[in-house]
Amino acid sequence: RDVMHEGRRAVNLLGVALALVGLVSTAFLQTAVRRAMNAMDARVMAERGVRVAQQRYRSLVDTMADAVFGVEADGIIAIVNPRASRLTGRSEERLIGIHYRDIMTPDSAARIAEEMERDHDGSSTWEATFLDDRGGQVPVEIGVSWYRESPDSFPRMQWVARDVAERKRFEHELVHLATHDHLTGLFNRMRFEEELEGTLARVRRAGVSAALLWLDLDNFKEMNDSLGHKAGDDIL
Repeated sequence: RDVMHEGRRAVNLLGVALALVGLVSTAFLQTAVRRAMNAMDARVMAERGVRVAQQRYRSLVDTMADAVFGVEADGIIAIVNPRASRLTGRSEERLIGIHYRDIMTPDSAARIAEEMERDHDGSSTWEATFLDDRGGQVPVEIGVSWYRESPDSFPRMQWVARDVAERKRFEHELVHLATHDHLTGLFNRMRFEEELEGTLARVRRAGVSAALLWLDLDNFKEMNDSLGHKAGDDIL
């Protein structure tokens, strides 16, 4: 009878122990499953956030007034926006996968290659001349930003190119107005004196001669006074 009593007690204790183990295991499994589901939810949310950020970035890039180029370290164009297509006269499909030297003059490509050798970090501004699809030249100012997607990845560049043809034309006109006579288009007095000094310096260095021809109009003041400045301009 004592043996049976102890046996029953042992069985009851074993049952209790197994029940406790089952409860603990169930709680552990529930906790593990809950953590896994939370981690999965966090990963899904993070991926969704990355996709939303990428979509917003792409929308921002596509609506920019300046041309945007994503350029790999080897010079291959990987990303462009619609403005880049309009600036170069090439479709986005034709731009992606080609080297940057294929869209600019050889001199510009050589200068940019030198800049890339010197600079692999931060941001800078370069000037270049793009070639459109018809061979026309487009002067541009490029804002360059270097970045890495991870510490171990190769550096990449983002180019933001702005058409400066109008600015260049305006600057050229300002220089021309500052150095030329508005009526005749000839050098004004300041520029003439600069040219004369440069010629004299070259003559002295080379030990040769030079000639200066002076042309004048007789009685020009009287023509201006009697016929008016418009007539004087016509005579000039």
